[in-house]
Amino acid sequence: MPAVCAGLVVWACVPCVQLSSFSFMATTNVAGPPTRAWLRPDRHLLPLAAAAATTLLGLSRVNDQPFWYDEAATARVVDRGLDGFVDVITTQEAGQGPYYVGLWIWTRVSHDDAWIRLFSVAGAAIAAAAIVRYAVGRFGWWVGAATALLLVTHPFFLRYLTEARGYSWMMVTGVAVVVLHDRLARSPTQRTALGLGATAGIGLALNPLFVLLIAATFVFPVDRAEGFWRACGTVLTAAAAIFACFVPAMLARPDQIDWIRPVTVEEFRTVTLEFLGGSILAWVVLIGILAALTLAVRRSGNLTLGRSLLIAIGYPVGVLLFSAVVRPLWLARYMAPAFPFLVLGASAGLIALTEIVSSRPVVKIALACGLAGVGIAASNPLVDQTRGATGRETIDYLLMKASDDTVIITNAPVTEVLHFLGYRPDLDVAALPDDDHELDPLRRDWSEIANEVADAERVELVYYTAWPASDDVFAFVESRDVQHIETFGMYEVWTLVPRS
Repeated sequence: MPAVCAGLVVWACVPCVQLSSFSFMATTNVAGPPTRAWLRPDRHLLPLAAAAATTLLGLSRVNDQPFWYDEAATARVVDRGLDGFVDVITTQEAGQGPYYVGLWIWTRVSHDDAWIRLFSVAGAAIAAAAIVRYAVGRFGWWVGAATALLLVTHPFFLRYLTEARGYSWMMVTGVAVVVLHDRLARSPTQRTALGLGATAGIGLALNPLFVLLIAATFVFPVDRAEGFWRACGTVLTAAAAIFACFVPAMLARPDQIDWIRPVTVEEFRTVTLEFLGGSILAWVVLIGILAALTLAVRRSGNLTLGRSLLIAIGYPVGVLLFSAVVRPLWLARYMAPAFPFLVLGASAGLIALTEIVSSRPVVKIALACGLAGVGIAASNPLVDQTRGATGRETIDYLLMKASDDTVIITNAPVTEVLHFLGYRPDLDVAALPDDDHELDPLRRDWSEIANEVADAERVELVYYTAWPASDDVFAFVESRDVQHIETFGMYEVWTLVPRS
């Protein structure tokens, strides 16, 4: 039902505009709409509808599943006082610093898991409104409508819609850099230059690979007013100042991404399919991109479309080359800044194809409905996608089995399990984050809980097999009967009871 409602929201504005007045027309420069174009309702209806649909979908999914590992790490970073928070994001947590700053402010209202995820939903809603508004202004209403529908039903967008990480905000910064660049190109002012520089700095601090989008935006040949390049000094200064604030953490934790695997043929295929939307939707997106490329080549003056395609294609290619030459970073989520432009480019190409068949609105409506149908078929918009499933299954199992007299211990500070346990005061655990200035400290060692655990009628040991257990934990297991062992990938839950 939420997916159906989201589609209805997007199309609710159709009767409010004159359909016959819109046709596919890409602009040939970045000169932008007339001064009073913002008063036209057709430029706002679709962006607002896309934002509303995104919010509706997000609200329907934020409570679907417990936090997985990365989300739990996010909660641990922001769930502390200001001094400890600043210490952690500047010396211990290597990435996504600006996202943590925003989320820390957001969580002054509440630390509830759903509220934490809603910050990502807010970012996704802003990204949806921004790229759809950009599509309507540059390419016309129908491209905007196709962009909105493909976006809110795309598995990649739905994947990061509710994730308590900074990927939806990477999409926001990607679109914002392009929009602010165009504004600076039309009218170079210090205010716009500062805004562009700050946005670029935030994007780089979220992920240094963001430099690929910045490069594509600035090197692409578009009309720029006199004084643009002088204003770029302000852009560079503002970007460097913001990025520099988060460099110490990156230098302190250079090993934080060592787990990323080298690019193999299978890794390339898996990540590419995730970015494109899966085996079904990938073909639709690729057909649209190829059609848009053909259109951009045939109409060589179509600079806006060409730049969008450069970002959509060049960004993943740049990440792939970096992963092959420098160090492995081939992950779909690292390409989030380029994703809105992938959807825009595919939508522009698909709408252009309909012009070959017929310019009648019914053809475009059929295409848009088909896009929504393929997107829904390619994913399940009603249910949050499983990520890091083994940890989530462990938590679900503990939720099902735990009672007031259960004592839970762990052999390691397993992030998502500890997060869950930290919000259950009736349960106890050997390791919990407690020190505001440490990301992974131990709250209590074994000597402090030994008597409590020895007296417990039932103990659940969450055993993370990638982390060795202490001799004390092994000795305790030897003193008990193992009633049951449940395995969830690298996690095991041992139910320990007194010897009979």
